Amino acid sequence: MSGPGFAGMVGPMKYATAFTDDQLVAAIRAVAAGGIGREDAPERVEPPNLRAFLANIPRPERDRLLDLVYARATKPLAATSRANEAPEPLTGRSDSERIRDAIRRDRRRMTVQLARELGVPEAEVIRCLPDGCAVELDVSRWEELVRRFESLGQVHVIVTNGSVTLESFGQFGNFSTFGEYFNVQTKTLDMHIRHGQLAAAFAVEKPGHLDGVNTLSFQFYDGGGAAAFKVFLTFGGSAPPPEKLTAFEALRDEFRVRG
Repeated sequence: MSGPGFAGMVGPMKYATAFTDDQLVAAIRAVAAGGIGREDAPERVEPPNLRAFLANIPRPERDRLLDLVYARATKPLAATSRANEAPEPLTGRSDSERIRDAIRRDRRRMTVQLARELGVPEAEVIRCLPDGCAVELDVSRWEELVRRFESLGQVHVIVTNGSVTLESFGQFGNFSTFGEYFNVQTKTLDMHIRHGQLAAAFAVEKPGHLDGVNTLSFQFYDGGGAAAFKVFLTFGGSAPPPEKLTAFEALRDEFRVRG
């Protein structure tokens, strides 16, 4: 396996327990240069400790790194990342037009990634999803909605900031309020929500970024349009079970913005 500057990196890295984005991308680019496809790349990178590190980072971040090398456009390899470029300024009507054009090209694309590339708040990407894919909810009823999540059973919760994505699988419940925080503290979930920062909420039904199978989620955003947290009833892999779809639709219709 070879790649620009990578052979000289393997020695110092073979005992490392954490890696930078540049090191991970260099390792992925090395296997891509050897003709290894995107799906097999995470299992072929070297050294083994880097391979284990890549396998254990959250899936959205792993996909982001793979996207830096395996372009979804016509070019087989991407030499540079748009994430390192200044976002093209968007104003007025062109914001929604550019977002909708990008969605039409790839409906499976992660909304957080699309927002970064276009330099717009992720909440605006959600608002531009095709009709029926995203329904805005009455965020003033956030507590009532969050408490209803307990009845959904096990769900997939994702929280992302500029540096880290955290995924957790568990059940809502054992609610309490302390100061500015609304707390969810069960055996499987431990969340502390600064509810005063919640400015928008959506029920979202869209194709998953990995396999195109529809996912069902409730998503909350702050005043700047950045995601606060997302609650997935289904996460792709197979079609949503009828009972999950029924529960999702009932909550969506009950909490949707009226008028």
